[in-house]
Amino acid sequence: MDKIQNAYLQMTSAVKATCDAHHTAWTGYASFETPYNAFLALFPEVDAAIALQEKSTEGTTIAKNNFRQELFAATVQLGIALHQYGKDTANAALTSDAKMSSSDIDKLSEKALVGHAVKLKGLVPTPVPAALSGTPYFITPAFLTDFDAKITKFSNAIGTPRHIMAEKVRGTENLNAAIVSLRALLVDMDSAADVLQYTQAAFYSEYKTSREIEDAATMPRALTVTVINDISGEPIEGAEATFVPTRPAKTSGAHGMFYIQNMPNGSHTMTVTKPGFATNISTFAVDDEGAQLMVRMVE
Repeated sequence: MDKIQNAYLQMTSAVKATCDAHHTAWTGYASFETPYNAFLALFPEVDAAIALQEKSTEGTTIAKNNFRQELFAATVQLGIALHQYGKDTANAALTSDAKMSSSDIDKLSEKALVGHAVKLKGLVPTPVPAALSGTPYFITPAFLTDFDAKITKFSNAIGTPRHIMAEKVRGTENLNAAIVSLRALLVDMDSAADVLQYTQAAFYSEYKTSREIEDAATMPRALTVTVINDISGEPIEGAEATFVPTRPAKTSGAHGMFYIQNMPNGSHTMTVTKPGFATNISTFAVDDEGAQLMVRMVE
């Protein structure tokens, strides 16, 4: 949630407090009560969207990296043992299949590391020969059980940070949609409240005050754009956007976002490019409430 969204939501909370304090002023007045009830129903959606946005990948990324190191160390150990056992038993196929340097194993992608570990486990004879379980190899059944557990832990952890990132993106999309709905309902509430200024002056005065956003700099931006990887959901930094009608180009920041404070109302076309990704072209409309776009780039 950015500063503009935060300021806007603080305003909606002030409106709710005012309406609740003066509920007798509008209860039974359907033109106000109906949009206000719909307005209230969006608050849980806003809270849920913010909760998704605030999820962190830090803990799961650290855990995944730790699981990788554990599996890497065990994989190197098993590979060295099987390679030498193959040489010692004149098993040329085992010697060849088990050979891979620790530096090459370290360079493997996440899925490739899991695949190599599974391959090595499959090279172990069943049942485990007594010679392989003893000195100097120590590839015991207990070692292999623990090795299986390391494979499972790392394999399960691989997709977790990306899943959380996708949830954060979904939270942003849901929050943008909820704010658009809040704005539409407030338009109806504002219109209905104008009638009450003559009969419910105290409520009307407080309502108008609560509708003000404190910082003028937090007025809605004309355009808010978030650029993400279509597969991983991760933000893309350095994507360049150009526009028709022509205006200065914009580049996405570290969180994949950029803003344009002022744009004329009407239809615009935006072209987003980034080396390594397919060009994305979209057409959107800007009105007095601004526009929020999610651009999904395909590698």
